[in-house]
Amino acid sequence: MTPSEVRRFESQFKRSHGCWIWDGNVPPTGTPQLSINGKRTSARRASYEHWIEPLDGGVRLTVLCDDELCVNPYHLKAEGFELTGDAGQSFPKHQTHCRNLHPFNLANTVWSGNNTRLCRICGAGSQR
Repeated sequence: MTPSEVRRFESQFKRSHGCWIWDGNVPPTGTPQLSINGKRTSARRASYEHWIEPLDGGVRLTVLCDDELCVNPYHLKAEGFELTGDAGQSFPKHQTHCRNLHPFNLANTVWSGNNTRLCRICGAGSQR
């Protein structure tokens, strides 16, 4: 966000007991929203990406404080899914083993060019 967008963002919430309660646009979905560069976006996502780190497209944010209008980035948890070598199957990033129960550890994990985990043992078996 640009400095003027940050000022506009900060003018649209009120601080209350550590939460940043969104006072801006809230559509029927209940997710706080705002416009950045003319594009409607999640106020939570904008907050998290500005104060914490950029997010990949498949990452969703969970509100930890149970106030659905809170946009405090430190009250948000990024949770995502990534694809394994099996096209179309999504697994949580915290998955510890491949589908053949081989561990995802330093010795057995290969990262592909699109930042997905692959099992080294399964990969070696498929090349025989």
